[in-house]
Amino acid sequence: MNGGCTRWSVVVASWAALTVLASLPGCGGSGSSGFDPAFLEGLVIEQALDGRTCLPHDELVICAAGASAGGPPNLPGLDALSIDGRVDREAFEGCLRARGEACRLDMELTGQGVPEGAELRLAVRLLPDGVWRVGAPFQLPVMPGTVAPTRADLEVGPLGDDVRGLQVAVLVFAAPRDVPQQVGELARTGARWAFVVALEATR
Repeated sequence: MNGGCTRWSVVVASWAALTVLASLPGCGGSGSSGFDPAFLEGLVIEQALDGRTCLPHDELVICAAGASAGGPPNLPGLDALSIDGRVDREAFEGCLRARGEACRLDMELTGQGVPEGAELRLAVRLLPDGVWRVGAPFQLPVMPGTVAPTRADLEVGPLGDDVRGLQVAVLVFAAPRDVPQQVGELARTGARWAFVVALEATR
């Protein structure tokens, strides 16, 4: 078996293990005493980031930024849909050193295959256990045959000594909708796809 197949087998096996855990009594679901939904979603995000791929979670498809939402194993989505992003690490480290209540960061986004009529929003959370803060809708212009970066602002905080990183999700909704400003899980926003960028603190 080649290396690519082996890596995908590991991802599938890990996802199967998570599914079994979630189905066991006391190991998931609302009101249980075991894994909560936010914890399970966090594991799926980590799996997607580690494999640079996309994985289904409830009605949401979670992707590492830059991955194609239509990749194997034939996940729901569009083959051409892909969104990538970059957060300025130096600026984030400066925010951590300042330890402010709020700090604005710059994010550069590129994408392709965004469905017509779709709505995009950014959601950001501080690790290890911050809630997701969802921003206002924005547009990501995509011109065929070119890469046209779009800049977006992120506001993060408060930045205490326990912050060890940052995750940003580019949420893609099939159509405009009302979205809570804060959620414990991305799946509760109603988004169809989420492309996640992760940034670890180096301090």
